[in-house]
Amino acid sequence: MKATSQQMAKALTGILLAVSEAIRSLGEVPSGHLYARVMKYLPLEAYEAVIGILVGSGVVEKRGDLLVWKGASCKACGAGPCNDASGHACERGGLAQ
Repeated sequence: MKATSQQMAKALTGILLAVSEAIRSLGEVPSGHLYARVMKYLPLEAYEAVIGILVGSGVVEKRGDLLVWKGASCKACGAGPCNDASGHACERGGLAQ
């Protein structure tokens, strides 16, 4: 069965959120270390595309092999990525930056 565009978009969104949340929660992480954790789920080309999207959007900065979180997070609890699309609702009432 062939995946529809909607299914592929949903899958990509999930992958982007998972990878960005991993980087956000760590603050910074060597890209190779992160890829070693996801390589059984994601081919290298797809991983590089995801990192490219995150870097291009400005939520992640790449310093050599180091990925550094630069995106928005909740002012009250630090959870993220925190934006209208994520639906994050902090128990402490924090607002997305």
